[in-house]
Amino acid sequence: MRGRVVWALVRAPRVACAQALSGGGALGPAVPPALPVAQENGGTGVATPALPHWHACVAGVRAGAGNCTLVYMGDSTVYGWTGSAMTQQNVTYWLAHDLAAAGINALNAGVCGVSNGAVGGARYTYDTRFANNGWSESPWLTLGGAAFSAASAGVGSTLVFAPGFAANMFSVVYPGTSTGGSYSVTATGGGAVTANSAQPNALYTATAAAPSVSAANTVTLDVTQAGAKALCVEAYDSGAASVNIINAGFGGSNVTQWVADTNPWDALQTLQYLKPALTVVEAGVNEPGQGVSVASFTADLQQIVTAAQAVGDVVLVTGNPQATAAAHAPYMAAMRQLAAQDGIPVLSVDLRWGTQAQAAATSPAMMNAGELVHPNAVGYADIGAALANMLEQ
Repeated sequence: MRGRVVWALVRAPRVACAQALSGGGALGPAVPPALPVAQENGGTGVATPALPHWHACVAGVRAGAGNCTLVYMGDSTVYGWTGSAMTQQNVTYWLAHDLAAAGINALNAGVCGVSNGAVGGARYTYDTRFANNGWSESPWLTLGGAAFSAASAGVGSTLVFAPGFAANMFSVVYPGTSTGGSYSVTATGGGAVTANSAQPNALYTATAAAPSVSAANTVTLDVTQAGAKALCVEAYDSGAASVNIINAGFGGSNVTQWVADTNPWDALQTLQYLKPALTVVEAGVNEPGQGVSVASFTADLQQIVTAAQAVGDVVLVTGNPQATAAAHAPYMAAMRQLAAQDGIPVLSVDLRWGTQAQAAATSPAMMNAGELVHPNAVGYADIGAALANMLEQ
């Protein structure tokens, strides 16, 4: 593993994956052609170190020994482009797809946080896997943005999650608080499990089971006492070991909003509660326009890396190119420098894609026409393939 330079990862996606995607349709858009960037690490010579927690995770999944978790943190470019096709306009969808194509059973298993409806769009509205009747967003920030909230919801208000793949187990992470309420967690055809937030300040998990594995199974969070919150929702098949990928994208956010670790439900404590074998951190898009200095950005990013390394491995991903490239360049360079300093891999999407204009001009285009800030499904497919390629080394 050691000595394999990061820039080698710029090569085109695996042939098998490219063939699987080339027809578009149900599997999504065609994989774009290789882009003319030779060194994704910016020529710094960063070697790809061993990722012991991640490789142990994969070995265990392949041996059928159990599940493990991958958390993907970031802003709206991780959360996904809001719209009718958000499911495929989402990097965790494609990462799960490409790892599965390589023989690693990986699931786009769930999410943490509602994101931010005022800026990035709430999952209630844009993530079609959710059907909401009365839940709202909490002012509490957690991993992935605002917590799912039933603080003002009436008894009987429901939140339903339909993962879109065959599953029979559903886990909900929730916080205990002095003013917390409760809700039942029920999988299709199964018995209700109570998520009682009126407990000491800590994190808890309620796991509900369906009697059989089915792609039609859902989980319902049904309010029994107002005041409860949920942080993360996850689905999986108890009979098939898997890498469960959790989308923790937080629309409109920056790294300073991700480093809170005072309360059990804050982002870094929630991350460590999940104990991911691998945390992927994509950053650098919003910080220049939100007054976060390069020095603060680097310090906050280091804090995130350190917290993630306490439980697993870390990979950094730079943000996709923006129109204000000159303003963003120091932040992208800081990520590469930190990766070199900490000896962790970095996937430089900004260098891989070139300028925003180049990314928009590829055929098919990799950016959403009309706004050119977020990747489209083709762009997300490219990032997912490049990252999956890195993780297979």
